[in-house]
Amino acid sequence: YGKRPSAQLFARWVALAGGRVRRTKREDILADEEVEPSKQAREITLRTYSGDSGEAGDDDYGSTVASVIDEIWPLQLIDMSDVEQMGLLYDLMHKVPHMVQYYLDRFIFPETCAHQGLKLSACGQELGGNMLFPRRIGFSGTPSDLLPVELGRCHYEKGSDGKMIHVLTSPEVMSATALGDDWSIEGILRMVANGGYHALIDTGALITGLTNLQVATFLLNNGLEGMDGVVYLDEADRK
Repeated sequence: YGKRPSAQLFARWVALAGGRVRRTKREDILADEEVEPSKQAREITLRTYSGDSGEAGDDDYGSTVASVIDEIWPLQLIDMSDVEQMGLLYDLMHKVPHMVQYYLDRFIFPETCAHQGLKLSACGQELGGNMLFPRRIGFSGTPSDLLPVELGRCHYEKGSDGKMIHVLTSPEVMSATALGDDWSIEGILRMVANGGYHALIDTGALITGLTNLQVATFLLNNGLEGMDGVVYLDEADRK
């Protein structure tokens, strides 16, 4: 167990805090420039324990504390449910900056500060032209005359735009509701929740200040009779 990276990292943190894991040597774990800070951390720990006991300067008590922090359990023997054991480790190590940095870098920052070190991007002109690829099998996108010169002119399907406009303006398919000057976000959501609608697509960005989860919760709590739930996209575009 002692050769595992996790066990060695734990022993290093204990040494930086001024303690020692059983069957290890601080001088074998720490770099030369880390030895002195480790000694200072050890002195602070001993003074803290002596102060808590109300017997500052008691050599016997100091020796007892020193013997405890010099015989810290190896990582594989740590029991997370042992309150006394975890309390001792917390008192010894909770201010070790190396451990704090590890926790932030491995658990907190990846969860809260997702980012990409490198991102490749290209526009339609670059993908469809000769700039990147000498041969293109196909090119998909919204019909437009802004095609790469190499692809030539866009050949529109006759009647497509007219058909779309016809459907979108047909009273058999679409209807419009005028909102009063005193409209509110809550009022719109109540209208949706009780209007027999099955989808809310906020193309005009009228619903502001609320997350998709909050909107879904409001709709369920204020209407949507006969519906058991709402499907929505979260901040990561997950359904």
